[in-house]
Amino acid sequence: MAIGRRIVPLARSGLHSLPTRCRTCVRWELDPLSAARATTAEMSAQAKRDWWQETLTSGSGGGVLARIDQQTVGYATWALPHRAGGGSATATGPVSPDAVLLMALRVEPDHRGTGFGRWLVQAVLRQVLHQPGDGRGTRAVEVFGSRLTSRDGADCLAPTGFWVACGFDVVREHPLTPRLRLDAGRLATWRADVRADVEEAWVRLRGAVRPPPAPAPVPARRGG
Repeated sequence: MAIGRRIVPLARSGLHSLPTRCRTCVRWELDPLSAARATTAEMSAQAKRDWWQETLTSGSGGGVLARIDQQTVGYATWALPHRAGGGSATATGPVSPDAVLLMALRVEPDHRGTGFGRWLVQAVLRQVLHQPGDGRGTRAVEVFGSRLTSRDGADCLAPTGFWVACGFDVVREHPLTPRLRLDAGRLATWRADVRADVEEAWVRLRGAVRPPPAPAPVPARRGG
């Protein structure tokens, strides 16, 4: 059975394919005061859609979806620091002015350990470095990691160890949410490493769902 895996850009219309909880979460998009004004799930969802409409139009943020066939199995989003109100409210914020913030990264539990996380990060880096408009001149990507040992499955903070494995360095320590950074100058080596890791993971995945082998042909009988 063939597996169609792909990364696609996040459009405003694609927000509906995010997990239900994520569609109404404005943790990164809005500052705490603005988020508090959205007192219902419907108001939060509308605020998120409006934020993404403006952000995508201005080129000051973006995102990618990971899909297997037509199923979304993960996503990652980013924005320039002045657009991501939640970044400044985080304990180790604000993000450096020469960087963009990789806001959210999530892979569905059934698809973790298959290289999707690193593949999403690679796609975000490619998108950021080739983004026209306000994103020009970006020198780094920064992210907030999580040091929690027990994580809510819907949380969009990836473990600090994951980011370190991806080549990010801790630039501001914190017992729960350290801030990490990957400079643009390190991306060439990083891309080669992540490509190999992703391909290896997909070889394992394809092997796990490989169709049963065809039966061996029956040898023809010889006349006696």
